[in-house]
Amino acid sequence: MLLKICPPQAKADAMREEVKSLLDSGRKLVILSYEPRTLNAIEDLIRERRDVLIIPSFSSPTVRSLMLFTDSLKFSSGLVDEIFGAYLSAASSSPEPYKLQRSFLLLLNMIKSAERQCGSSVSMYTTESEVPEWFLRIFDGVEVI
Repeated sequence: MLLKICPPQAKADAMREEVKSLLDSGRKLVILSYEPRTLNAIEDLIRERRDVLIIPSFSSPTVRSLMLFTDSLKFSSGLVDEIFGAYLSAASSSPEPYKLQRSFLLLLNMIKSAERQCGSSVSMYTTESEVPEWFLRIFDGVEVI
């Protein structure tokens, strides 16, 4: 599982490039998006495709959308847009941020396990430049674009 940290415009370009590469190689793809503008940047690549599942998580709680994403990895590769920003947003409105952090860590580790078991690949993107160490340790690799 790879975390890619990049500025907003570079993030959209990097995601677009990765989506194109995955689809060109014949992979099925599940995209969990916490940032609607990024979906606009890749819309022409994914519109009306049967091999792409989009989870528009801005309409459901963070934990629930991550659970759905985890379940969807059984048959495809995955991209998560603005993962750390989603955590910060959920934590700022949570009455129990510590419980949320534990749930978030558990779900990310479940995604990592599903990725390995299913032979899929998962990339997560964020524009947040100050990501704490506890979050970075979850990932197999971190790439700064």
